[in-house]
Amino acid sequence: MNAEEFTSQLSTQKDQKLLFNPFKDICKLHDLKNADKIRINNLKIYLEAQERNKPRHLWVAEAPGYNGSRRSGVYLVSEKQFEETSKILNSKPFNKATTTEAKDSITAKAIFNMMKELNEFPLTFDIMPFHPFKNNIPLSNRTPTKKEINNNIHYMKVLIDWFKPKQIIAIGRKAETALKEMNINCIYVRHPAQGGQKEFSEGIKKIYNIYAFHSN
Repeated sequence: MNAEEFTSQLSTQKDQKLLFNPFKDICKLHDLKNADKIRINNLKIYLEAQERNKPRHLWVAEAPGYNGSRRSGVYLVSEKQFEETSKILNSKPFNKATTTEAKDSITAKAIFNMMKELNEFPLTFDIMPFHPFKNNIPLSNRTPTKKEINNNIHYMKVLIDWFKPKQIIAIGRKAETALKEMNINCIYVRHPAQGGQKEFSEGIKKIYNIYAFHSN
């Protein structure tokens, strides 16, 4: 597997009701005409950089939000974090696929701030790689259904087989449940949304402190 093949699989996924595919669909309100291609290239840049960096950890969250990777194309990274992420990864620059002001999300911001305190920039992904939205409200977020997760969880399997992370961190119960149903070992941390930022931060620090201790 490589970045070209992986993004090709995502971009050719059959249309699914109430799921926005950032690598295939165009938002009429905010996107450039070639936004799907820009997001594909952003994800390629990210994955190629991570291949070179070989992160030990994979952080897995639930699904893209309408201000997060739905716009950026990079999982758990928002548009406002493009420049700093590129510097940290030593990658090519990411490009904005939208016409409106760059956006950030609470989740991406909390996760990014935590990453900057660590010695590595972990690989990031979602158990649901496409943006779940409410009926007739494209710019909304909702929890993906179990059926939607099951229909798309194969992307997670491919990514894990490809990168072979030493440790997988599940951000939130939805991600933890999906991973355990795949018989994949993971460590749970509280999702930073809805008042969980402090517990999320404490959970991540505990995990990395444990691994730093054992590596000495």
